[in-house]
Amino acid sequence: MGLDTDIGLAGAAADVLAHIEEYSAGTVAILRKFGYWTNVVEISEGKPTRFEVDARIPDQSIADEVANASIDMAIRRLWSMSGKHVYALHPLMLAELARAKSDELPGVLFDYLPHANPLVLFAEPIPTTTSDGLTGRVLGFHTFGRLSEGRTHICSTDDEGRSQLGLVFITQLDEGGDESLRVSVPTDMERFTVEDAIERTLDGFRSGVAAPLGDGLRDWMREQIGLAIRVLVYMCTEESDIAPSLGPVKRRNVTKDGKPVKMLNVGWKLGPALHRARAKAADASSGSGSNTGSKQVPHRRGPGFQTYWTGAGRTTPIVRFKAPYYVNVDDVDMVEAPATISPVRRKSK
Repeated sequence: MGLDTDIGLAGAAADVLAHIEEYSAGTVAILRKFGYWTNVVEISEGKPTRFEVDARIPDQSIADEVANASIDMAIRRLWSMSGKHVYALHPLMLAELARAKSDELPGVLFDYLPHANPLVLFAEPIPTTTSDGLTGRVLGFHTFGRLSEGRTHICSTDDEGRSQLGLVFITQLDEGGDESLRVSVPTDMERFTVEDAIERTLDGFRSGVAAPLGDGLRDWMREQIGLAIRVLVYMCTEESDIAPSLGPVKRRNVTKDGKPVKMLNVGWKLGPALHRARAKAADASSGSGSNTGSKQVPHRRGPGFQTYWTGAGRTTPIVRFKAPYYVNVDDVDMVEAPATISPVRRKSK
C-alpha cells in the first residue's frame, strides 16, 4: 500500500467520522425537541439527573430509547469536552490485532490510554449482521469511564474513581438508520487476559437486561468486544504505531459544532508491513513443496501481547506487542514492533 492508498483511507476515515457526526446531530436534535438536552449535560458532567417523560412520547418503550440516547449523547459530549481525539484504525492493522493473543495483563493497563475518552473508528468499517438479522457496518466505538453500576454514572476514562471502561459501538444499517450498543468492561482486576475481560463484560451486560442473550447477540458482542479490547490494549503502549493524520481532508475533520477533531492514524505503517510479511511467508510456504525431510514447514507464530514483570519484587509491568514472526522462511524480513507501556496518571477529583 502506498501514498495514494493512504490518502484514500484518510478520506474514508473522514467519511466515517462525518457519518457518526450526522447520526449524533440528528439524535441531539430529537433530544432537544423533547426537552432532554438538560439530561445530556447533567450526565456528561457527572451530576444527578432525572428523566421526565414528555407527554408527546407515546409509550414507555420509546421513552426508554430516548433515555438511552441521552446517555449516548452525554458520552459523545464527554468526548467533545476532552479534546475530540479520534483514532483511525488501518484495516490491515485491525486484522492483525483481531488475531492477537495475550498473557495475563496488568489490571491498571487502561489507565495508560494516551488521551481521555477517544473515539475509535475503522477506516474500513466492519461488515456485520446484527442479532436481528440486519446487515450493516460497524463504524467504531466511543470510550468513557463509569463510576459505579448506576446507569447514568459516567466519568472520564482518566478519572481516579473509574471502576469500569465503557464502550459505545455504532453500527450503520444497510436498510437505513444506525444502532448503538453500550457495554462496560470491568477494570477492577489485578490481572486479566483478553478473554477474561470479554467474559466479564458479557456477564455484566447479561445482568443488566431482563431477557437472556440470544446466541446471535452473544456471538456478535463477543467478537466486537474482543476486537475493541485488543485495539485499546495496543493503544496503551508507548511505541505503538500512532501518528497524526496527514491526509488532505482537514476541512472535513470538523464536527457540527465547528470544533476541529484531532485525527490520529493507528497501524498505518505496521499494518501494511505485517501484511507484506504474511504474503511473503505464504508464497514461501506454497513453494516449499512436499518436504519430506526433517525441516519444518514454513509457518507463523504470533502476534500477541506479552507482560514482563520487572523491578523490586517483580511488581512493575511492562507490556509489549509482539509482532508475528516466521519459522523456516529465509526471505521474510522480521517486522519490529516494540511497544512498551508508559504510565499516565489518572485525574483526581
